[in-house]
Amino acid sequence: MRKKLFTTWGLLCFLLAASCTQDDVDDPTLALSQQFIEFEKSAGEKSITVATNQVEWDAFATDGWITLNRNRDKLTVKTTGNPNPAARKTTVIVTAGGLIQKVEVTQTDGDLIIEWDAEETAFDPFETTRTVHVIPNTGNWTAETDAGWITVDAAPLKNEITLTVKENPDREPRTGYINVKSGDKIQTVEITQQGAMYYILPFLQQPVTWPEIEKFETARRNRIIESAPSGNRRVMETNSPAFTRIKYVGIPNFNRFCEIEFEPWIYLIDVVVSSKEVIESPGFEEFMNKNSFTLIKKTTLVNGYDQYWYNQDNRFTAYVRVTDDGVKMQYFYNPLQPQAYPTLETYPIPYIDFNTTYEGEVYQKKFEAVKEYEAQRGGIFKGIFDGYSGTDLGLFDVPLPECHRAYYIPYWGTIKLTIVEQFFPEINQLMWKTPAGLYYATVEFEQLLQKEGFIRHPDYPNPFDATYINNEKQISMRLFVINDLNMPYGGGRDKFRNNGNPVVVAHIKDLQD
Repeated sequence: MRKKLFTTWGLLCFLLAASCTQDDVDDPTLALSQQFIEFEKSAGEKSITVATNQVEWDAFATDGWITLNRNRDKLTVKTTGNPNPAARKTTVIVTAGGLIQKVEVTQTDGDLIIEWDAEETAFDPFETTRTVHVIPNTGNWTAETDAGWITVDAAPLKNEITLTVKENPDREPRTGYINVKSGDKIQTVEITQQGAMYYILPFLQQPVTWPEIEKFETARRNRIIESAPSGNRRVMETNSPAFTRIKYVGIPNFNRFCEIEFEPWIYLIDVVVSSKEVIESPGFEEFMNKNSFTLIKKTTLVNGYDQYWYNQDNRFTAYVRVTDDGVKMQYFYNPLQPQAYPTLETYPIPYIDFNTTYEGEVYQKKFEAVKEYEAQRGGIFKGIFDGYSGTDLGLFDVPLPECHRAYYIPYWGTIKLTIVEQFFPEINQLMWKTPAGLYYATVEFEQLLQKEGFIRHPDYPNPFDATYINNEKQISMRLFVINDLNMPYGGGRDKFRNNGNPVVVAHIKDLQD
């Protein structure tokens, strides 16, 4: 009986204790250490303390620029940087046991950002109107400028700004500024304009097409005044008072190169210079250096001088001749030789007695000296044929590295040897072929010519039409390639055969002729 009473009393006490604990839990509490948080415009984070008698609590935020992290009694609020020029705010909700507390979160205004293509803010010297598409970080903005040569028309709903710049009458470039505003935020955009055209460069790019050249020139308001029927030449009249015309010369049938395997190349650009003062002013050297041209050689002439400027980046040489008669300016392309080529051991000099003359009936005596010279060197006489300009052409088969030689001797008047031509079947011993089908003297052959006393002719600086002089022997040498010896090429060259294969011709003349 006593045991039963004890058990009943214990159960009653347990129930009473349980009843007291449940009453406490049913009365939740929730308090926050802060209910207002302010952030700067940059990304950041701050923590507040959450006090509650509940085992679980939660927090919520609806805006994507807010990230929440719960850790025991800490609530960490993280924000991204404010990308907008206006301040922003949101509310964080904290809940526990049915209770709700709010945290007001604000972030100060960010910067005004207007994005557009930097190229759209650069203008040539001419009056131009351009509508620029912009990407703003706000829909409420305006644009204005205090530069008198710039007019601004903003269209925020279209995200566009229409800019008009007046023609720049000065040679110096100029800079103006546009202020884009949103509230008290301002973004300044720089507008640049080139100075009036004075010193200008041609279009220096290889390979190139005529449409590319024309687009470049018309963009700077130059106009085509001549287009060769063959398609290998364009002449441009410029807006520059210094360089008034530019003539681009391509290889023959340049206009059809898109239809064949060769790449289109410009090998010569002529520039008309208004006066020698243009070249001799300090501004010219500054201009050339600014455009990566280096003066590599200057040669004094009797009545002037030659300049050679070279651009390593685009491999163009600018040749300038200044004399009392005026200025000649040309640009030549110097393609990079793709590999080394073996050349001749020595240069085989032909019979070059250009100074001995004979009168009237002693023509044969003159040519007998040529035949004797060749016979001593293994040459085989093939006969005499009609040449050109009143000359006879004496032909010889000769040992390698040549295959033929041709001597031109007049058959009337003063009997004098005027021209000698040598034909070389192994082209790469002397010249190499570009992707455009042009031939240039190899570096190795030019080095050999220098050892033999030949230097590049100052009046013919174009490497495509290589001409060299030997002052000791008083001769000049021009190199070129005949692609098909089965076709007449003047001077009886059709008489030579090399199985129809190309050959290099060394055209040798009296330097005084």
